[in-house]
Amino acid sequence: YALVGKKALLNIPGIGSLASSIGTLYASDVKEENMLMVDSAVKYISEKQTSVVIAPEGTRNFTGEIRPFKHGGFNIALRCKCPITLVAFTNMQEAMKKKRKKFIKINVEVFDKIMPEEYENMSAGELAELCERKYKKFLGQYEK
Repeated sequence: YALVGKKALLNIPGIGSLASSIGTLYASDVKEENMLMVDSAVKYISEKQTSVVIAPEGTRNFTGEIRPFKHGGFNIALRCKCPITLVAFTNMQEAMKKKRKKFIKINVEVFDKIMPEEYENMSAGELAELCERKYKKFLGQYEK
């Protein structure tokens, strides 16, 4: 696997070198840099026949509410024509609290898979919205 993370990870002592050593691809606020990152991810997936892990909200969220999904990762899927596996980490907001006094159980649940033929006529934005709706429905945050 390769991970996609914010370029700011590089500035965190220890985390930056760890992220680089495991094959992290960096997203930034600069559109041209993100386009190069997408190209790198597509090349990586094609050459290694592997997966790229992306958090489509783009940042940590301490409330548990799903934020709007960013489109970049979905451009990767569209270009690679690869399946998208939806995975939810639940109870993260409890684990992220600064003054917690005990270990918190985090659940990792694979709850859906979208095959390329299901999204072949969608834009990255439409695919992001589809995945966001599926996440919200799974987590009970879906509004009709």
